[in-house]
Amino acid sequence: MLCFDFGVFINHTYMNKKIKFLVGLGLLVTLFFLACQKKEPKVRDTILTGSMTVSVDESVFPIIEDEQAVFQSQYNGSLKLKPSSEREILQALTLKKASFAVLTRDLTQTERKQLIAHKISPKSTPFAYDALALVSSRTSNDTIIYWKELHDLLSKGSSNRFKGIVFDNINSGTVRAIAEQVGVSAENPTFYSFTNHEEALKFISTHQDYLGVFGVNWFLQPPLHWDQWMKQLQILHLENPDTRTMSYPSQDEIASGEYPLARHLYLINAQGYAGLGKGFAAFVAGERGQRIILKSGLVPEKFPSRQLVIRKQLLKKTEN
Repeated sequence: MLCFDFGVFINHTYMNKKIKFLVGLGLLVTLFFLACQKKEPKVRDTILTGSMTVSVDESVFPIIEDEQAVFQSQYNGSLKLKPSSEREILQALTLKKASFAVLTRDLTQTERKQLIAHKISPKSTPFAYDALALVSSRTSNDTIIYWKELHDLLSKGSSNRFKGIVFDNINSGTVRAIAEQVGVSAENPTFYSFTNHEEALKFISTHQDYLGVFGVNWFLQPPLHWDQWMKQLQILHLENPDTRTMSYPSQDEIASGEYPLARHLYLINAQGYAGLGKGFAAFVAGERGQRIILKSGLVPEKFPSRQLVIRKQLLKKTEN
């Protein structure tokens, strides 16, 4: 005969319901606690405070260092400069790994559309002009280079005088800029390149049959330890293809347009809000920032105003 203890069954069922109730109550309390917890808001930089990384085209790094030093001395904003090649900067902007950059050209329409497709709305601010300097060893007697020779060197890889042309980095905007301005392809396998300016300059200083292409900013503001190599280098005068006259990358000739390898510099702000990028761009493009550029030897976007102060003693003498 089958015996069934109904009391044990009731107790077992009751215990299961109780356990389920307690587990459910525990989960409900946990979820309620997590929902009520206050999430700490992400601290954003403001126009003049906080911190920001600036991706800088290596060829104009010295002038941005000057701007950074003065900006940080006046405001609470902290800027970390990251020297990079043009190609690296554009890739970082697209992948949202960079939000503020300094380039030696503006974004193209294609690049701007790509950024907008990634929900990035970049703002470009022109702030200065610099130039590409053609550099050779001082052991060479020639101090000039004709436009045709430069074209042959870039298109063929060599000329009657030079065995090759040297760049600091094959991904640098320097390669693209000179190829565009001279009218040749930037994808030339005969170009020589190094990992940075210092290595390239060392090579040129000891090889008189090679021509170097560098941003003139490095020659206007070279690091102190470069002195030993700078003494062995010279910037060549370049023929202007339109006027057929020799020109030099001086401040005056860059400003007048006489030097044919000048470049327009831009700040690219892709932060998307009123942050430190907006503040730094306003500073560089403003009166103080433009004076820093003028003093460096580059050409500012807007020449700072000059105020004449007439001394009281001079006025009294004039009245008498």
